Amino acid sequence: MPNDLRSRLKRIRESSATAGQARPMNPGGKARCEDGAPARSEWLERHGWARLGDQVWERRVECPGIHAGATMDAGYLSARGRGSLVAPEDIVFFDLETTGLSGGTGTIAFLSAFGSFGRHGYSVRQIFLEDYPGEPLFLEASGDELSRFKAVASYNGASFDLPLYKARRTMNGLPPVAPALSLDLLHAARRLWRGVLPDCSLSSVERGVLGVRRTDDLPGSEVPDAWFRFLATGPHPELALAMDHNQADVAGLASLYGLLSAGLAAGRLRKADPRGLASLIARVDLGRAARVLERSLRTGDAGAVPELMRLYWKLGRRDERLALIPLLPDDARGLYLKSIHAERVLGDAQSATRFAESAAKLAGSSEKACDAVLARRADRRLRRLEQLLAPDA
Repeated sequence: MPNDLRSRLKRIRESSATAGQARPMNPGGKARCEDGAPARSEWLERHGWARLGDQVWERRVECPGIHAGATMDAGYLSARGRGSLVAPEDIVFFDLETTGLSGGTGTIAFLSAFGSFGRHGYSVRQIFLEDYPGEPLFLEASGDELSRFKAVASYNGASFDLPLYKARRTMNGLPPVAPALSLDLLHAARRLWRGVLPDCSLSSVERGVLGVRRTDDLPGSEVPDAWFRFLATGPHPELALAMDHNQADVAGLASLYGLLSAGLAAGRLRKADPRGLASLIARVDLGRAARVLERSLRTGDAGAVPELMRLYWKLGRRDERLALIPLLPDDARGLYLKSIHAERVLGDAQSATRFAESAAKLAGSSEKACDAVLARRADRRLRRLEQLLAPDA
């Protein structure tokens, strides 16, 4: 099937060129820039690329000043990685540039970046697909890079980049290749900074948390058009920006990983939501997660109480858990728990009734405040307490 597909693409390309269509593929480096600049191969060499094979190129870029971070339990960033220690040298930071965001069978990857820490610091290897016929070699070269590492770190890669890469390998008759452990930093970023950033794109995290602002960057949404334009008319400045964008993404990934590894170990992270930070730490260490929330509670963060109560329950710290109930917010769930506490612990039936009644009203008026199950439970508690308080017949 892959050979048949490549043959068909070749026939389509030849017939398109014969018909004089607007987007000739011009294989073999014949295309020239719109302004008369050199052909593909000369242009790529000028930008630091070396030919890896037919229609496939590679280059390496040194990225000084990126901190490697520390060895840590991968469980902070992956449920499957709990108990597995990874050093920065064990991780490849991976990003793909593709012809679209749909992930369908017509979407291919044309540019991959692999960042890694070595003896001389952090460097990025990029692999570029010059034209469609080189896709098998592009995928094989990318697979060789992925297979060298214990873990792959990405940004939304678990949902997009890696599945697309695996699908393209299958369509080209290649066996699957990928590290066993996937660390998708997007999920951690959402837990930590969703409430303080306008969005959790990598560029927003770079600006708002890492303090990095890219200059002369091509927006990710324009990268596919840069490659299609390259196929049609030859090299152009926007393609160089797309290549730099790809390289900057894996540089930003490495910087973000370094920040996360230090912050998760210390229990403190710049601008992070304490509850999000505690939820990540709790995957590995419940006691340290509890201390993060205790510190937040001391600063007046009442929203930390429900999660801290859950951690105390898991840690078997019953008395400390009960002591937090009066500090719960007066939403439907908090009032319901206060009602139970007043009845069973304090023996105060009147307060228990008042709390239950308020909880039932909030539950009935706002789906966001409480779900239907809690509303029914609150109603039952109210009826039970009313029966207990009713005078004898």
